[in-house]
Amino acid sequence: MFRIGGNEIVKIERRRWIPLIVWVVVVFALPNILSLSGSGPDLPSRFDKVIHFLEYMVLAALFHWGFVYQPKLNRLLAFCAVMFAGLAIGALDEFTQYFIPYRNCSIMDWFADVAGTLAGTSLATLRLVRTANRKEMI
Repeated sequence: MFRIGGNEIVKIERRRWIPLIVWVVVVFALPNILSLSGSGPDLPSRFDKVIHFLEYMVLAALFHWGFVYQPKLNRLLAFCAVMFAGLAIGALDEFTQYFIPYRNCSIMDWFADVAGTLAGTSLATLRLVRTANRKEMI
């Protein structure tokens, strides 16, 4: 549980973080294992950017799902936390690719990661706002 100024912001339930952890392992491990074996998929030009975008959009959505939101949650704080985590994980992913044969470290891939994180975070935040608005209407 996180508290700011004595107010409960976010309650953490460990079981809700398992899908995110599994997804991060998949994002890091699967492409690297495939490239080490030399049997990576032969993708059309620039299609890897779409894959990066989708991977990080899912990552951001799973990160949001990991929180059990409280009524007084500061949505901007959650948005920033998820964005920062996505940017950091994307940068670490690209950095590790520098050391793996047949992989390359690309700033354009990181930009696709950033765009995916922004899209996933935005969609999750909008969903949260819509859910809160529906509860207020009842």
